[in-house]
Amino acid sequence: MRMKVRDLESSLSEQDEKLLQLENGKLKLIEIIDQSKRSLSEKNHHVQQLEADNHELLSTITKLKSDVAKQERTAKVSELELEKLSDKIKTQESLLNEKELQITKLEREKKELSDNAIKRQSVIEAESNIIEHTKHNEGKVFTGGNEDDDCSLLIFAYNH
Repeated sequence: MRMKVRDLESSLSEQDEKLLQLENGKLKLIEIIDQSKRSLSEKNHHVQQLEADNHELLSTITKLKSDVAKQERTAKVSELELEKLSDKIKTQESLLNEKELQITKLEREKKELSDNAIKRQSVIEAESNIIEHTKHNEGKVFTGGNEDDDCSLLIFAYNH
């Protein structure tokens, strides 16, 4: 019996040792699980932070896309306004060219009128000189000399 008791004690001691090893293994597993939980918690926190950053970036991208669309619309409006202004400039340039042509035509007419006035003035002066000369020499017969000059003035006045 003693032997059985010893065997039992030995077996019990072996089982206690195995139980102690199992208990140590269980504690190590609990520690590993706790470490994994902490690591998982940290990673979850990091993921949440990344998701928040991504959300902020998406919001910024959406706002930038909206700003770009607004700027494109503004650019199109500005382009249309530039085209309108360009058309107005072309119209004004065309009107200016027409006015310049009218001015040139009027200046030509003015010069013609001025030339005609000068010619008329010359004719009037010639006629006046002829009348004056005729009054002065009334009844006289012209025989050369001044007669040619008088005829030349009369012909000049008549032609102009």
